[in-house]
Amino acid sequence: MVTRGHYHAGSASDLLDVLGALSFQETRYGVFAIGYSLGGNILLNLLPRLPAHHQLVGAATVSAPVEPLEACKRIMAPRNAVYHKLLLSRMKREVLSSPARCTKRERQLVEDATSVLEFDDRFVAQRNGFCSALDYYERTASARHVKAITIPTLMVHACNDPWIPVSSYRALQGQGLPNVEIVLTRSGGHVGFHERGFSDT
Repeated sequence: MVTRGHYHAGSASDLLDVLGALSFQETRYGVFAIGYSLGGNILLNLLPRLPAHHQLVGAATVSAPVEPLEACKRIMAPRNAVYHKLLLSRMKREVLSSPARCTKRERQLVEDATSVLEFDDRFVAQRNGFCSALDYYERTASARHVKAITIPTLMVHACNDPWIPVSSYRALQGQGLPNVEIVLTRSGGHVGFHERGFSDT
């Protein structure tokens, strides 16, 4: 399956398209979905909105940015300057070199963005019907919908993730989630990328 568009933190419909394209032979025993990082947030946004007849029997996420605004703040912090620069460069390259059509104005806005926040505000939000980056972050925050998940779901996150605050997960743990188990590990970083000088206090 090939897409000519750009995904974003709330692209749950993309996952439905993938599930719909699977054959009976591939889904006869059910489907277990796993999402990593941003893909985890997208998956968590889908799970509470599954159609009546779906193939999913369970799901798991690893290092999902369940509160995109808090993740953005952390990524833009001075201690993450190197990664922030690398991430922004990759995001720009993906947009400017992909088959998806960009207007001349969009290309200029992408090229001029100096932060992930500016990139999301000028390109991602505007292209996908959000008012701003803050509106985009608020409306795609899967933390708001986790309690409504109805299938067995495991959420794994490391306390020493340098880009996604563990506080977002600890807040969810206090909500009494009947179908979701949250496992917080001391180490492991962000899908393997860990911070220097970690303390679990």
